[in-house]
Amino acid sequence: WLIYSKSKNAVFCFSCSLYKRNENKFSSSSGYSDWSNIYRAIKDHEQTKKHLEAFKSWQLFANRMVSQHTIDFHNEKVLKIEEMHWRDVFKRIILIVKYLAQQNLAFRGTSNTLYTSNNGNFLQLVQMIAEFDSTMAEHLRRYLKKENGHYLSNIIQNELLSSMSKLIFDSIISSINSNKYFAIIVDSTPDISHQDQLTIVVRFV
Repeated sequence: WLIYSKSKNAVFCFSCSLYKRNENKFSSSSGYSDWSNIYRAIKDHEQTKKHLEAFKSWQLFANRMVSQHTIDFHNEKVLKIEEMHWRDVFKRIILIVKYLAQQNLAFRGTSNTLYTSNNGNFLQLVQMIAEFDSTMAEHLRRYLKKENGHYLSNIIQNELLSSMSKLIFDSIISSINSNKYFAIIVDSTPDISHQDQLTIVVRFV
């Protein structure tokens, strides 16, 4: 609790100065500088009731600060772990969507529930990866216990497909713009449901 000021050549009581509990030389702006009686003065001061109260308050405050720092550090660590978990989960989901789109495979089946028959290629791949991958296994454990969001819904699949489609479209447009000549071929044909399907082919050199 005792601190020394080189500029004033005096000592101060940190706790009493902090809480202003004890109006004496040790907590004044000038400090205590009677060096011939310093030892007795220190002994007398540290036994006063007001000093003991100020010192106790200071220690309690210091302990709270240390405890709060520890709690904040722990919470920050937990948040970082959770952030990494969701980033890794999302990477796997994106790769599944990308694979199915590249292979022109259907995403959904007659069921949208995990571990049920005919629940589609997307959920089947999620289940398969979870058998070998701890990140996806933990994700499905949370999903089945309904602890939080899961990013496995049809809406998420469509949003990812839309984002990928836009990236590909932007890449094609950029390639066309960087070339001097290009040609466009357009054709359409009805599908099995009698809906007209339009195909656009762009050639550029």
